[in-house]
Amino acid sequence: MRRGWITLCLAAALAGAGTAGVEAYLKLGVRVGDRMVSLRWDRFPVRYFVTDRDVPGVSAAQLRGAVERAFATWAAAPSVTVSTEFVGFTSAEPFEEDDMSVLGFQDRPELDRVLGSTTFLIDTTSGRILESDIFFNAAFPWSVAPGGEPGRHDLEAIAVHEIGHMLGLGHSAIGETELVAGGRRVIASGAVMFPIAFSAGVTEGRAFSELGQRVFGKLEKMPKPVIAAVNGYALGGGSEIVQACHLALAAETAKFGQPEINLGFNPCWGGTQRLPRQVGRKHAMALILTGEMIDAQEAYRIGLVNTVVPLKDLMAEAEKLARLLVSKSPTALQLCLEAVNRGCEMALDDGLEYEATLFAMAVASGDAQEGTRAFLEKRKAIWARQRQ
Repeated sequence: MRRGWITLCLAAALAGAGTAGVEAYLKLGVRVGDRMVSLRWDRFPVRYFVTDRDVPGVSAAQLRGAVERAFATWAAAPSVTVSTEFVGFTSAEPFEEDDMSVLGFQDRPELDRVLGSTTFLIDTTSGRILESDIFFNAAFPWSVAPGGEPGRHDLEAIAVHEIGHMLGLGHSAIGETELVAGGRRVIASGAVMFPIAFSAGVTEGRAFSELGQRVFGKLEKMPKPVIAAVNGYALGGGSEIVQACHLALAAETAKFGQPEINLGFNPCWGGTQRLPRQVGRKHAMALILTGEMIDAQEAYRIGLVNTVVPLKDLMAEAEKLARLLVSKSPTALQLCLEAVNRGCEMALDDGLEYEATLFAMAVASGDAQEGTRAFLEKRKAIWARQRQ
């Protein structure tokens, strides 16, 4: 990697959620050292090459056609002004840092959850994008059929997703960063566009929704408190994960939203149900119907997160909260979680009766007596499970 340049990588995965609509997320920039650099294309049209490699089911010519249609989709989007130019076919591979923006297939079987990925080579002084490459993972079966093919992923849909990144118009947010030799690689934080990545008949919508709901339901029903610590973008499924957690801390840099409406579908992993229960009907409707993002302070104001802290303090505060919870009675923690989770689904009278039943269980465990004695004796309680 050349001095003064960095590489960014954004990936489209098999599962995830979120879209910020047609917005230039790249304008948010990336941190280089102690400063933020805004990223930009400064030459139009954006010139690109397509690899001359065929893969099963897709020829190089068909790849070019799918890519051109994907570029056209973005060009036709309201409020978007972009221009691109196909230069020609090339034997060069994506990600070679050769001053060419290359789109093509690569065999990456080790990336068994990644359908495609976009990288940028950037001048860290000016923020100018020098090149951007896109690879499509040839380890997966692909289709360019207009109506889709069962068992194959729709190439044009994934191309739309990745080209959104490439042009700075995309829906996935820049997420966690990890240092690499000579620069900084930035990886998408799970906010990816998933439903249109599958052609008709590949993934049954209901089954996919129910799978996510089961996973997040297990998270919500964990017998131990689950803490979310959010430092970046929690969009779509990311937001729904936060909703399923029992407590949530947000860094000042965090963003939240349910942008599925911008892709033509509804939140499907619990967002339409948990969000109004947590922040109220009107706040939830605003997020779900507009698809707009909110910042950490607004998320705190409406009750989506418990507190907002500086980014540098986020994990320390989360660990501090975890240590506080660990000091409590494990039995009481579990009973409190169950009382709130199940009680909220009941009529008030039924919930109160259930609360009384759980209190009797706490008393039977001995923790209620031990806690009371420890308080009166001004000592640290030794809970029943700690004595085992």
